Amino acid sequence: MRHKRSKELVAVKLIKQSTEMLLDKNVEREILNHRQLVHPNIIAFKEVYTTDTDLAIVVEYASAGQLADKCRSPMPEDQAKGLFSQLLEGLAYCHSKGVYHRDLRSELIFLSGSVFEPRLKIGGFGFSKSAPMDSMAKTAVGARGYMAPEVLLATGAYDAAATDVWAAGVVLFQMLTARMPFCHDANASGILDRAMMQRIVRGQYYLPGDVELSLEVQDLLARIFRPDPKQRISLAAIRRHPWLRHNAPCVLSATPEHIPSGQDSQSTASDGAEAPAQSEDGIRDVIRRARQRRLLRQRNADGEAGGNQELALERRSHSIAATARSLLVTGGFSS
Repeated sequence: MRHKRSKELVAVKLIKQSTEMLLDKNVEREILNHRQLVHPNIIAFKEVYTTDTDLAIVVEYASAGQLADKCRSPMPEDQAKGLFSQLLEGLAYCHSKGVYHRDLRSELIFLSGSVFEPRLKIGGFGFSKSAPMDSMAKTAVGARGYMAPEVLLATGAYDAAATDVWAAGVVLFQMLTARMPFCHDANASGILDRAMMQRIVRGQYYLPGDVELSLEVQDLLARIFRPDPKQRISLAAIRRHPWLRHNAPCVLSATPEHIPSGQDSQSTASDGAEAPAQSEDGIRDVIRRARQRRLLRQRNADGEAGGNQELALERRSHSIAATARSLLVTGGFSS
């Protein structure tokens, strides 16, 4: 689809006004969190509008598709390093703005540009948390194969930055091996079964014998997949790791080591990325009108109009946690 004013190709996510999802606060959170992120490694938010039937979220179109499609066969380390470096840049920018993704996975990471020099872009902010606006992360959200042990165990509030690091490690592992790190051979699809959950909570990942990995990247993976988040390598430390500093891609070596919270980086956010013209108040007004239409159409329906996704997530969190705890042989995290 092409944007009427700019004529550029865009992607549109439609949320039916007849669905209970429209009433959930996570819809507004997703849009507002995404709106504030303006960076070349983030899918650009364009605008939100309402039709007679849908709430439409307009975002940048990524011409080269999903990263998941590129993970069907192992990548050379240099290629994976270039893409992972861009992932780190986008993720570091999110964190500098107080936004934590919580659902990072290859299906929500996109590529644009040429085949030889692809630009990686993070999308899918439906489960994101904003430190200034939201409560602390505590529910088990995201794709289960990418969840950190502390999310699976749901022992209370967790460090969302550390869980994003874990998920980024899973993405790196996928690029390097075309496999999920905590799968056994009979479960190569990445579906979370009891054996896979046990491996995750213990940090026991599987290095395939048919893929040769350098000692440096093996060391980085070992530091990422530490089940205790306090011992897990930080995002800033990953960017300084020898594997990334050796023959470092220009995207990593040319950018600052740290962008202070709340401060925009002109050098990283100026590469064609423009702040959306639609204001936060304008977005809230569009969502309010869409919700009003939905409520008017459902006012005669039996039962309550509107669901509670947060309650559903809490129930899911408790269910996952109970299963995860039952798999632990000893208390606490493995060293």
